Amino acid sequence: MKRIILLFFILSSPFFLTSCGKDNGQSSESTHDSSTMKSSSSSEETQVTSSTIAPSSSSQVEEEVDTKNLTTEQVEKWVSAIWNKRDSLDLLNDPKYKIVVEKRDDNLIYANVEAADVQIDTLDVFRINSDGFLEESGYFQSMPDKDWIVVSKKYLDTSMVSKSEPKPGMTEDSIAAREYGE
Repeated sequence: MKRIILLFFILSSPFFLTSCGKDNGQSSESTHDSSTMKSSSSSEETQVTSSTIAPSSSSQVEEEVDTKNLTTEQVEKWVSAIWNKRDSLDLLNDPKYKIVVEKRDDNLIYANVEAADVQIDTLDVFRINSDGFLEESGYFQSMPDKDWIVVSKKYLDTSMVSKSEPKPGMTEDSIAAREYGE
């Protein structure tokens, strides 16, 4: 009789430990993943492991963006955020504007804000400096004596940007006429 009870405890211990693991805050997914890995081939193990790790690594990417290694889309979003704060213009959703992103000979990324349908001079120029900060050309901020002005040190942060004050006598129509040379 003692042997049967001992055998019962030995055989049931893995089930007992698994249920205790769930009670101690372990998710059923991790228990499921480990059991899947035991019965799977090695290629399936990699898939299970990567699917379990992927959510945590993607949340880290969203929290901390490497501003020295941005995609074109990220540069466009950052520049648009600055314009949106300053002038309440969403460059990415306004068909009148486009952002042209390019890497130049100095190995820095530049973003030119241009009118989409009208051939006029560039409206604004930004760049990502070697420290990963977003800079704006001083020329476009009426500060030609300053070559480049840091406008943001963190991705999508607009705290260094002030909202533009409308100039006396300027209406939306006169701004559009000035921008498009009408």
